[in-house]
Amino acid sequence: MSNRICFLSAPIGEDNSPERGHYLVLCEILRTACETKGIELTLVDPLHMTMNGEIMAQVVEQLRTVEYCIADISGGNPNVMIELGARLMTGKPCTIICEEGAEIPFNLKTQRILFYKPAGMIQLQTKLKQLMRENLREEKARALVPQPTITDVIETLQKLAAQSRAA
Repeated sequence: MSNRICFLSAPIGEDNSPERGHYLVLCEILRTACETKGIELTLVDPLHMTMNGEIMAQVVEQLRTVEYCIADISGGNPNVMIELGARLMTGKPCTIICEEGAEIPFNLKTQRILFYKPAGMIQLQTKLKQLMRENLREEKARALVPQPTITDVIETLQKLAAQSRAA
């Protein structure tokens, strides 16, 4: 069975902070969810990166290449929002999670978001297992159909703009 890689985008927080504690719990929930039968995923996150060089470049490269991503938008952390935007641009599977009651930015209100309660992490784990399996299955099916690239979209928009100017 091949190793698949999952990226967790979540607020990390300072050592010994409540935010770091929450992050570490999410890491454990994700590690366990990744052990789902038939899906062998490895957690990748900035705290565990060992490569030299600029961190953000490494993060963006991971987001561009990993098979799966989970982004926790609770609290509206700017780094998470940047990482989520970078991931969404790839068109690859990404599950957005958020603590119940947290404010959702306007531009993310149309996205599917898995809400969780801090006291309900086992339920979150169960739902993540299910979503990961479904999203990876959909991604595999989608890979069989050619997908337009951003370049294709830009070229199409340029052609439409030229046609409307000519009309």
